[in-house]
Amino acid sequence: MKQEALLHQAVILAGGMGSRLAPITDTLPKPLVPVAGVPVITGITSLLKKQGTTPVAVTVCALPESFDQYKDPNLPLTMVKGKLPLGSGGSVKAIAHLLEDTFLVISGDTVTDFDLGAAMERHKKEGRKATILLKHTGTPGEFGIVSLSGGKIRGFLEKPTWRDTFSDLISTGIYILEKSLLERIPAGVKYDFGKDFFPSLLEEGIPIHGE
Repeated sequence: MKQEALLHQAVILAGGMGSRLAPITDTLPKPLVPVAGVPVITGITSLLKKQGTTPVAVTVCALPESFDQYKDPNLPLTMVKGKLPLGSGGSVKAIAHLLEDTFLVISGDTVTDFDLGAAMERHKKEGRKATILLKHTGTPGEFGIVSLSGGKIRGFLEKPTWRDTFSDLISTGIYILEKSLLERIPAGVKYDFGKDFFPSLLEEGIPIHGE
């Protein structure tokens, strides 16, 4: 199967303030910060292009004018600028009308070489509703941690204290979702994938798979 048939469509979340990288991000959004001389978002689109993703929507909120001069060398991008910070889930909900039935979400500060096409293939083949890409780390308190059993996520906690840390397995901020799940996100309010959306799916008994 060709990868073009696997990855379909992606959303890059580029609306965060990037406060932990201040003062760099006082004038430059985190996705435009260069890593090894290349803006992070350019590295993301390079990976997406190699693995067959098109089109790509980018949700922007902080310093939106900075993206006006950005020309991506890899893929055509649809920049969607929000006037209010809606969080990761709320910003994707706001562009639901642009999305296909299955789509990938990736944080705009991600540097990775994950095989996204293989993850998408398993998601589709198994008829999943939600898949989160995961990684082990020595600093779990800086991320959203999960407990995994039988390929399914059993617990989820965003940026825990050391006292509350129950796992070194973290969410990478890369998700594969079915559009129908967005109906559970309230429109026009701040709503986060890690703090709100995934815990609510677990409470409702909707399986979340981990890769």
